Amino acid sequence: MVKKCICQICVCGRHRCPHRPFTAKGSGPCAFSEYHDEYKKKNGGKLPSFKPTHQPIKNSDPMSDKTTQRVDFIKHPGMRPVFRQPEQYIKPGGDIDTMTSYKKDYVPKDVAPPKAFRRDDARKVQGRFEGDPTYRSDYRKWALPEKKLYHDPNLYKAPDAPFEGEPTYKSDYHKHPFSMRQSLRPDEGL
Repeated sequence: MVKKCICQICVCGRHRCPHRPFTAKGSGPCAFSEYHDEYKKKNGGKLPSFKPTHQPIKNSDPMSDKTTQRVDFIKHPGMRPVFRQPEQYIKPGGDIDTMTSYKKDYVPKDVAPPKAFRRDDARKVQGRFEGDPTYRSDYRKWALPEKKLYHDPNLYKAPDAPFEGEPTYKSDYHKHPFSMRQSLRPDEGL
Protein backbone atom coordinates (compact mmCIF):
# COMPACT_ATOMS: atom_id res chain seq x y z
CA MET A 1 0.00 0.00 0.00
CA VAL A 2 1.32 3.46 -1.06
CA LYS A 3 1.25 6.19 1.54
CA LYS A 4 -0.52 9.40 0.48
CA CYS A 5 0.22 12.94 1.62
CA ILE A 6 -2.35 14.78 3.76
CA CYS A 7 -2.87 17.34 0.98
CA GLN A 8 -3.94 14.48 -1.33
CA ILE A 9 -6.42 13.07 1.21
CA CYS A 10 -7.92 16.29 2.65
CA VAL A 11 -10.76 17.97 0.77
CA CYS A 12 -11.78 20.55 3.39
CA GLY A 13 -8.71 22.77 2.96
CA ARG A 14 -7.85 23.06 6.65
CA HIS A 15 -5.09 20.41 6.68
CA ARG A 16 -1.66 21.26 5.32
CA CYS A 17 1.32 19.22 4.19
CA PRO A 18 3.99 18.70 6.86
CA HIS A 19 6.74 19.68 4.42
CA ARG A 20 4.89 22.95 3.54
CA PRO A 21 3.27 24.03 6.82
CA PHE A 22 2.87 27.76 6.05
CA THR A 23 1.15 27.62 2.68
CA ALA A 24 -2.61 27.35 2.46
CA LYS A 25 -2.77 25.86 -1.02
CA GLY A 26 0.61 24.80 -2.28
CA SER A 27 2.43 27.07 -4.67
CA GLY A 28 3.53 24.04 -6.70
CA PRO A 29 2.91 20.32 -6.97
CA CYS A 30 3.36 18.10 -3.94
CA ALA A 31 6.92 16.76 -3.51
CA PHE A 32 5.58 13.28 -2.72
CA SER A 33 3.58 12.95 -5.98
CA GLU A 34 4.56 11.83 -9.47
CA TYR A 35 3.71 15.22 -11.04
CA HIS A 36 7.35 16.22 -11.64
CA ASP A 37 8.13 12.89 -13.24
CA GLU A 38 5.13 12.67 -15.57
CA TYR A 39 4.72 16.31 -16.62
CA LYS A 40 8.07 17.74 -17.65
CA LYS A 41 8.40 21.46 -18.34
CA LYS A 42 8.80 22.19 -22.06
CA ASN A 43 10.06 25.43 -23.55
CA GLY A 44 7.68 26.23 -26.39
CA GLY A 45 8.65 29.84 -26.79
CA LYS A 46 6.61 32.71 -28.17
CA LEU A 47 5.28 32.39 -31.71
CA PRO A 48 6.98 34.76 -34.15
CA SER A 49 4.85 37.57 -35.56
CA PHE A 50 3.45 37.16 -39.06
CA LYS A 51 3.58 40.92 -39.57
CA PRO A 52 6.38 41.87 -42.01
CA THR A 53 9.14 44.02 -40.59
CA HIS A 54 9.01 47.67 -41.62
CA GLN A 55 12.00 48.54 -43.78
CA PRO A 56 12.31 52.15 -44.98
CA ILE A 57 12.92 52.65 -48.70
CA LYS A 58 16.55 53.65 -49.15
CA ASN A 59 18.29 55.17 -52.12
CA SER A 60 22.03 55.14 -52.63
CA ASP A 61 22.05 58.10 -55.07
CA PRO A 62 23.10 61.50 -53.74
CA MET A 63 20.41 64.08 -53.02
CA SER A 64 19.62 66.13 -56.12
CA ASP A 65 18.58 69.77 -55.90
CA LYS A 66 16.61 69.63 -59.17
CA THR A 67 12.95 70.13 -58.37
CA THR A 68 10.04 70.33 -60.79
CA GLN A 69 9.87 74.05 -60.10
CA ARG A 70 13.50 74.57 -61.12
CA VAL A 71 13.26 72.27 -64.16
CA ASP A 72 9.97 73.66 -65.55
CA PHE A 73 10.50 77.36 -64.87
CA ILE A 74 13.86 78.36 -66.31
CA LYS A 75 15.01 81.94 -65.91
CA HIS A 76 15.14 83.70 -69.29
CA PRO A 77 16.94 86.95 -70.03
CA GLY A 78 14.43 89.73 -69.56
CA MET A 79 14.14 92.74 -71.89
CA ARG A 80 12.22 95.92 -71.38
CA PRO A 81 9.33 96.40 -73.84
CA VAL A 82 9.96 98.89 -76.62
CA PHE A 83 8.06 102.11 -76.00
CA ARG A 84 6.52 103.56 -79.14
CA GLN A 85 5.46 107.18 -79.20
CA PRO A 86 1.82 107.41 -80.38
CA GLU A 87 1.07 109.64 -83.32
CA GLN A 88 -0.13 113.15 -82.61
CA TYR A 89 -3.95 113.52 -82.91
CA ILE A 90 -5.04 115.89 -85.60
CA LYS A 91 -8.70 116.94 -85.60
CA PRO A 92 -10.25 116.51 -89.05
CA GLY A 93 -11.83 119.55 -90.63
CA GLY A 94 -15.48 119.92 -91.69
CA ASP A 95 -18.85 119.09 -90.08
CA ILE A 96 -20.07 115.63 -89.11
CA ASP A 97 -23.27 114.41 -90.73
CA THR A 98 -25.44 113.50 -87.71
CA MET A 99 -28.53 112.54 -89.72
CA THR A 100 -29.58 108.97 -88.79
CA SER A 101 -32.40 106.81 -90.11
CA TYR A 102 -34.18 107.19 -86.76
CA LYS A 103 -34.14 110.99 -87.00
CA LYS A 104 -35.19 110.79 -90.63
CA ASP A 105 -38.17 108.42 -90.10
CA TYR A 106 -39.47 109.72 -86.75
CA VAL A 107 -39.89 113.44 -87.06
CA PRO A 108 -41.33 115.13 -83.92
CA LYS A 109 -44.80 116.66 -84.38
CA ASP A 110 -46.75 119.12 -82.24
CA VAL A 111 -49.91 117.33 -81.07
CA ALA A 112 -52.33 118.41 -78.36
CA PRO A 113 -52.91 115.94 -75.47
CA PRO A 114 -56.04 113.76 -75.82
CA LYS A 115 -59.20 114.84 -74.06
CA ALA A 116 -60.92 112.78 -71.34
CA PHE A 117 -63.60 110.33 -72.43
CA ARG A 118 -65.98 111.42 -69.68
CA ARG A 119 -69.18 112.98 -70.98
CA ASP A 120 -69.92 116.48 -69.96
CA ASP A 121 -73.68 115.95 -70.11
CA ALA A 122 -73.78 113.27 -67.35
CA ARG A 123 -77.20 112.90 -65.69
CA LYS A 124 -77.42 114.38 -62.24
CA VAL A 125 -80.34 113.93 -59.86
CA GLN A 126 -81.90 117.14 -58.78
CA GLY A 127 -83.21 117.16 -55.20
CA ARG A 128 -82.73 115.01 -52.11
CA PHE A 129 -83.45 111.25 -51.81
CA GLU A 130 -86.32 110.40 -49.52
CA GLY A 131 -87.08 106.87 -48.37
CA ASP A 132 -85.28 103.83 -46.98
CA PRO A 133 -82.52 102.09 -48.92
CA THR A 134 -82.29 98.28 -48.92
CA TYR A 135 -79.33 98.37 -46.58
CA ARG A 136 -81.30 100.13 -43.89
CA SER A 137 -84.36 97.90 -44.28
CA ASP A 138 -82.37 94.61 -44.31
CA TYR A 139 -79.83 95.42 -41.60
CA ARG A 140 -81.76 97.07 -38.87
CA LYS A 141 -81.12 96.88 -35.14
CA TRP A 142 -83.12 94.05 -33.57
CA ALA A 143 -84.19 93.87 -29.94
CA LEU A 144 -82.41 90.68 -28.82
CA PRO A 145 -82.94 89.03 -25.43
CA GLU A 146 -80.04 88.85 -22.98
CA LYS A 147 -77.72 85.90 -23.58
CA LYS A 148 -78.01 83.19 -20.92
CA LEU A 149 -75.03 81.36 -19.45
CA TYR A 150 -74.57 77.69 -20.32
CA HIS A 151 -73.76 76.56 -16.76
CA ASP A 152 -75.73 76.81 -13.57
CA PRO A 153 -73.88 79.03 -11.06
CA ASN A 154 -75.62 77.23 -8.14
CA LEU A 155 -74.62 73.75 -9.30
CA TYR A 156 -71.96 73.05 -6.61
CA LYS A 157 -72.51 73.88 -2.98
CA ALA A 158 -69.78 73.27 -0.42
CA PRO A 159 -70.97 71.06 2.50
CA ASP A 160 -71.68 72.82 5.77
CA ALA A 161 -70.78 69.88 8.07
CA PRO A 162 -67.10 69.24 8.87
CA PHE A 163 -65.38 66.20 7.34
CA GLU A 164 -65.35 63.30 9.80
CA GLY A 165 -63.94 60.46 7.68
CA GLU A 166 -60.36 59.47 6.92
CA PRO A 167 -58.74 60.66 3.68
CA THR A 168 -57.16 58.17 1.30
CA TYR A 169 -53.62 59.43 1.84
CA LYS A 170 -53.94 58.55 5.55
CA SER A 171 -55.60 55.19 5.00
CA ASP A 172 -53.23 54.10 2.19
CA TYR A 173 -49.92 55.45 3.49
CA HIS A 174 -49.19 54.27 7.02
CA LYS A 175 -46.22 55.49 9.00
CA HIS A 176 -43.94 52.53 9.68
CA PRO A 177 -41.66 52.53 12.73
CA PHE A 178 -37.97 52.50 11.85
CA SER A 179 -34.71 53.32 13.55
CA MET A 180 -31.85 55.29 12.10
CA ARG A 181 -28.86 53.24 10.96
CA GLN A 182 -25.70 53.59 12.96
CA SER A 183 -22.79 55.28 11.30
CA LEU A 184 -20.04 52.98 10.03
CA ARG A 185 -17.46 55.72 10.38
CA PRO A 186 -14.70 54.78 12.87
CA ASP A 187 -14.12 56.81 16.00
CA GLU A 188 -11.59 59.63 15.79
CA GLY A 189 -9.70 58.45 18.88
CA LEU A 190 -8.73 55.05 17.49
